Amino acid sequence: MAFRTLTLGKASGDFRFSNSTSVILYARRLKKVLDDYGLHCLYAPRCRHTTAIATEWRERADYWRVSTEFADGGIIDEPGSALAFFTADCPVLVVREVPDGRLAGLHCSTACLLPREGLSIVERLFSEQGFAAGKVQCQIIPGIGPCCYGGGNGSRVGGKIDVPPAVAECGPRVGQPSLNLPLLIRSQLTAVGVPAERIAAATTDDGHEYCTACADRKDANAPGRYHSHCWDGATDKPEGRNLVLAWFF
Repeated sequence: MAFRTLTLGKASGDFRFSNSTSVILYARRLKKVLDDYGLHCLYAPRCRHTTAIATEWRERADYWRVSTEFADGGIIDEPGSALAFFTADCPVLVVREVPDGRLAGLHCSTACLLPREGLSIVERLFSEQGFAAGKVQCQIIPGIGPCCYGGGNGSRVGGKIDVPPAVAECGPRVGQPSLNLPLLIRSQLTAVGVPAERIAAATTDDGHEYCTACADRKDANAPGRYHSHCWDGATDKPEGRNLVLAWFF
């Protein structure tokens, strides 16, 4: 079975859920997305920048389930169901067992990739959840790139950074030491034994990788294509959430 990924940005609205959000209206929005793409159920880990991976879920609506505990990853095995992540800069890693196994999604924030103690969320998927490095297909859903990340070592939580240093080239953090999160994800995948040819990145229609923080932004006042904590959080603009989906069929 093949799998598909999709990122819905600002053109699709704000998918942030807060205490002031109507659960009924929010659930209806999610249902419309499911209907638009022929899906019947959405599984959403309750992300808190952990390395936990959810396999148990509780119902919020007939078509919407959340992890029973806080977790930044999830695993499903139902065709027609989708994993969902509500992001503002962080990349998402999707891992599919081949030929016909489970589908995993991992929220790859800095804290998830470089925890203070123990294994990263990528390492835990392969060491604790039974995914075999030689029998998977991986796709990195872009988030913020090294062009905008900034923060330097102050953003480092723990672990070993096996990627070259970078410098933010644009945005509110221009000139600060930066980190290439997609490259760090690739590094961790190859370290656990995933062949390089089994790791791909989602791209634009013309085949280019992109940064969700600065996509379609010519300056700080431009709205941009995606919600971004880096850009929008540095202004008086509301900071929203994108919806990242991954499913197989």
